[in-house]
Amino acid sequence: MPDSLPVLEVCVDSLGSARSAVAGGADRLELCSALSSGGLTPSPALTRSVCALGVPVHVLIRTREGPFSYIPDEVEVMVEEIRDAAQAGAAGVVVGALDAGGRLDAAAMRRWAEIAAGAGIRAVCHRAFDLSTDLTGSLEQLQAWGYSGVLTSGGAPGALAGADRLRRLREQARPGFEVLAGGVRPEGLAELLRRSGVTAVHGSFSALWPAESPATSLGFDLRERRTDAEQVAQARRILRVAAASQVPATQPDQREE
Repeated sequence: MPDSLPVLEVCVDSLGSARSAVAGGADRLELCSALSSGGLTPSPALTRSVCALGVPVHVLIRTREGPFSYIPDEVEVMVEEIRDAAQAGAAGVVVGALDAGGRLDAAAMRRWAEIAAGAGIRAVCHRAFDLSTDLTGSLEQLQAWGYSGVLTSGGAPGALAGADRLRRLREQARPGFEVLAGGVRPEGLAELLRRSGVTAVHGSFSALWPAESPATSLGFDLRERRTDAEQVAQARRILRVAAASQVPATQPDQREE
């Protein structure tokens, strides 16, 4: 591992969760709304409030639930959401789109990268990348289009299951391009770092509150997804130990799965 600590990014969808993540030691936040639905674009007002906490914020840009394929009008709505995020103080945006063939949507992805660059913020591809038909080719495309990183589990349901692919993606990436291991939890984090060699990890470290849905809910789930500051702090401690131990990160695991 490098001398500096791996980056710990926490995904949040409320001001309270953002505060908990910062208290636990998050280096960066990914801000969305409706995290339990996979995440949607947050409001500019929420973005301003979270950016005021003093850590870099990457804003998810996703105008609706459903598949990562968008009509041209939706692409332009998301252009405006990128501009809103930049004006609200975001350090970057997180986007992703696929075409009918399962490849990254070149027109949409290039458009969003250009808008982000023009606004002076980073552009990162989210886990639509993991659904693309060719991860190696998709990574090359993202680098050519000016993206600064990708959130990925290596095409697997979870980052630990995709650790070996994550290692290969990290080795493929050019200097400065961040391969951000997504969907991590404290348990398994040390092994993930050892097997993949990633220098940035991402998770929500959250749970629904209250644990049981209220008896009277009017047909809605009235629970809140809250980030647990202690889970974030536990992840931070694991990252600190891993960095101190300088475990070689490029050696593949020799055990049977």
